[in-house]
Formats: sequence, C-alpha cells, structure tokens
Amino acid sequence: MSLRLPIVLLVVGVSTGFYAHAEQDALAFLYSPSVSAELDPLVDRIRIHASNAEFELSLTLSQTLLEQLEHLKIDQPVLYGQLVVNHGIIQSASQDYDLGLSVIDEGLELMEQRTNPFDEMLINAIMAKGLTELVSGKSEEAEDTFRHAQHITHRHGGVYSKDQLPIVNYVTRAPL
Repeated sequence: MSLRLPIVLLVVGVSTGFYAHAEQDALAFLYSPSVSAELDPLVDRIRIHASNAEFELSLTLSQTLLEQLEHLKIDQPVLYGQLVVNHGIIQSASQDYDLGLSVIDEGLELMEQRTNPFDEMLINAIMAKGLTELVSGKSEEAEDTFRHAQHITHRHGGVYSKDQLPIVNYVTRAPL
C-alpha cells in the first residue's frame, strides 16, 4: 500500500499541474484579426492585458469592441466570430469556464457560417474550446474537440504533419 501512495500523488500532481496551466495555454490561441486602423490598437491592448493576466480590463475592452462592431455579425461573421472567440478565451483564462465555453461556441458558430468545416482558420477556436472543456472536467468532450482539430491538420498537412504535434499532446492528456 505504501508503494501505491507516491504513485497516486505523482499522477494527481502531474495532472493538476497540467490543468493549472491549460487555461493560460488557451491564450496562445487568441486570434489577431485586423479590424480597422483605428481599432487595431484596441485589439492589441486586449491581447496585452490578457497576456499580463489583467483579465477584467481585457474583458471590459473586449466587450466594448464587440459592442462597437456588432454590425459585423451580419456583414463579416468570420471576423466578428474571431473577436467573440477571443472574448471567450479571455473569459476562460479568467477561470469562468462555463461562460467562456459558451462564448467560444458562439464565435465558432459565427465563423462556421462562412467557412468550410475543415478550414484551418477554425483550429484556434477549436483548440481553445478543447482546453476550456479540459479544465472544466469535460475530458471526453475535450478529446473529441482536439481530434476535430487534428482532423483539420490531417486534411491540410497530411497524416504525418508536424503541425498536429501540439494537438496530439492535448489529446493524450485529455483522458487523465
């Protein structure tokens, strides 16, 4: 029995350490859309504040941007969807996983209106969704989501593409 205890603690410690950083990992999947010359600095400020873990300020600026550009929901749903996904990623990074996941899903739906289901542009949103599912304890859903991203990389880079390695890393950790 004493031999099992250290192993269990090691497994719990490794998986807990991984999950503790997963929401921060999601920030790597923020989109960098070009909105307009006037608003691009605001988009940059949102990313900078998020990367500095200033989530409240980042979310406030992001909400302001979304309200100003709401007309893009119809005119340019892919661009608006990227902004919505970014908002959801920041929400998730601030550890509000349920709201973050629903916002990421909303943005992904907007993007899918004008892209094909295997568009590489969707990978960031799909990976952020998977990470949010992972940290909120939805490991089976996360694995399916990561496999969706992997499938897109297979379609574009082949089955042996190096681009899928970060995705495979998350697929193998999802069942923990």
